[in-house]
This record gives sequence, C-alpha cells and structure tokens, in this order.
Amino acid sequence: MQIAPMNQTVPSRFSLEIRKEAIHILLAEDEDATRQLLQFCLEQEGYNVVAVRNGQEALHAYTSAPFDLVILDINMPIIDGWTVCTELRKRTDVPIMMLTANARPDDIVQGIRLGADNYVTKPFTLKELRARVQAVLRRSTQKQQQQTAKLLKCGEIVMNESTCEVTVRGKKVDLTPNEYRLLRFFMQNQDKPVTKEELLGAVWDYQYQLCEDLNFIRVTIRRLRSKVEENSSTPKYLKTVHGRGYRLCSSGHDASPMLLASEAGNRYQGVDMHLKV
Repeated sequence: MQIAPMNQTVPSRFSLEIRKEAIHILLAEDEDATRQLLQFCLEQEGYNVVAVRNGQEALHAYTSAPFDLVILDINMPIIDGWTVCTELRKRTDVPIMMLTANARPDDIVQGIRLGADNYVTKPFTLKELRARVQAVLRRSTQKQQQQTAKLLKCGEIVMNESTCEVTVRGKKVDLTPNEYRLLRFFMQNQDKPVTKEELLGAVWDYQYQLCEDLNFIRVTIRRLRSKVEENSSTPKYLKTVHGRGYRLCSSGHDASPMLLASEAGNRYQGVDMHLKV
C-alpha cells in the first residue's frame, strides 16, 4: 500500500471543540506496516487507538470497550470489513469509516448501504485521513453535545435531535444512521428542492464528482419513504422534484407548480446539473 506523507498542518477549529485524548478509535487493518503507520498517525493527533489485525479481533475488541469511531479495512482475513460493518450496525450507531484499495463505485455504494459513514480509498494521504476522521467525529460530537431537547416537525413526522428519536403518526420508527441524517437534512430544509449533490455532501460527506453511480441515494430515499409515508408509492411528504432532486413538503401536500418553479429557479441558478435525476 502507498500512503503519501502528511504535510505540516495548523490546529483546526475541530481540535478546539473536543478533547482528542477522550476519543477512542478502533482500527482494523491486516497489513502490519499500514496498521502501525495509521495507529502512529492517529496517536500523534492525540487519539486513543486500539489496533487489531482482522475482523474477528475487531468484533471482540468492540464488545470489550466503547469506541467513538471504527476504521475498517474491507479485505481482512477471517471476517472481512463488510461483515464487521453489518454486525456493528445491528447493535450500535458508532461512526464507521471503511478503507479499501478498490475505488469502484460499487464498493462505495455497498459500504454506504451497509451503514458506513465514510469511505477512504488507498492510496490516500495521512492529511486526508486526518480530515475525514475529524469530519466524522465532529458530526457525531455535535449531536452528542446537545443539552436540551430540540424538536423538528414536518406534519406527522417529529424528530427529537437530543435523543435521535423519530416518530411518525405518534409511533416510533427505527432509522439507520444514514436515513436519520437524510431525514434531518430534509427537515432542516423543508419545502426547498434539494439536489443529489447537496445530499451527497451533507449526508455522506462525499463530493458528487467522486461517485459515478448515485443509485444508493435513491435506495436510501426509498427506504426512508417506506418508514415515514403511509403509502411509499404515493408519498405525500418526501417528493421527487423531476429534473432537480427531492423536496420534503411541510404540509404533506404539493405547493403550487408556479411557486415550486420559482423556488427551484432561484435556488439552482448557475448550478451544474449534468447528473441525471
């Protein structure tokens, strides 16, 4: 594996927001040299790191102690990274970052479908890894630091940002971490058309240029609809805006076509819309 050296950096805004020495990271990588280098890099940043050699050791380590982030290599012996990710998602919403030598879009889609929060392809720079770790932890920490209940409402959909609970028509629904972030982004931008590019950056921390196949967004949208809509085939909240992307209707009904056209035109003026919706 090739990893480019990390350039000297200045303290980030994130480094001032949380105490890195309080962050525990589980690193699973079968290549000895790579594992030792990544562990050294993360520990130099101030994180507490437990490094293991395969998926079996990763699952055992996670049941033995709590972690704030899990970094998984995909192609590990005994139990691979895909399986570890799947097993962890059955019991926890801990942030998961996948490492792989394959840059195929199908691998990215697979990782996101299984519940991974971020995806790093080899070779990568240590600077890139550091930035991605900070981004994932920042998002997780911001959610945990909320002190008082904050409710987001959209018709019959209610989201409690403090407890991360969502109720629809008075009943609690279970969402995956990606489904939760997707719904939260929509509820913070109600009645506004949102492009796939915006969803990719806000929910998955990816640049749309890096993903040729965005089918996983449609898959996540479809799963979310099945959980919040009375009839997912004729949704009244989560609408498709043809030629634009998606929109969450605050009233559960479509706005007037002229209003939608005006909003969409103002919002997306000058945006490159070369992706197919």
